[in-house]
Amino acid sequence: MFHFLHAIERYSGQLNLFESEYKTGRVLADLFFLTTEIQKDLERRAREFGISYGQYMLLCVLRYQPDGRSNPSALADHLKVTRAAVSSMIDALEKGGYVARELDDRDRRGMVISMTETGLNKVKEMTPLFLSLMDRLVSEFGESDIDSLLQGLAKLKGGFEKLRQD
Repeated sequence: MFHFLHAIERYSGQLNLFESEYKTGRVLADLFFLTTEIQKDLERRAREFGISYGQYMLLCVLRYQPDGRSNPSALADHLKVTRAAVSSMIDALEKGGYVARELDDRDRRGMVISMTETGLNKVKEMTPLFLSLMDRLVSEFGESDIDSLLQGLAKLKGGFEKLRQD
């Protein structure tokens, strides 16, 4: 996507792009670029705590489950990743003592994942840093800026959902 933005900027005059087409490309390219860079930074910072950012997010999901447990399929759905990716995260977290696998008392064939005390401590250790990073990221935004951004992102998500249905 970055290459796309570079091409748009370099050849915009030759491509006879309308201003709106250029802006659309710029918005999407900037959004993709920022998302990628933010994810890389979050991943780097999470690794300083000894786990991946995805593993941290999995622990956060478990923390806010009503009973503190979830099955791997529900975790994959919530995190928007494959079941294989969640399985890999669970394996690493279990090895580190952050989660435990248990038989599902409602479905003996199933497995549920629960967070251990070590996992809860890891989330409590990491969360202040990530909340601080989010605050710093939007520190230049006023409340109306954030409201406008949220409205724009909601429209973009709606457009993507329509596109996905095609």
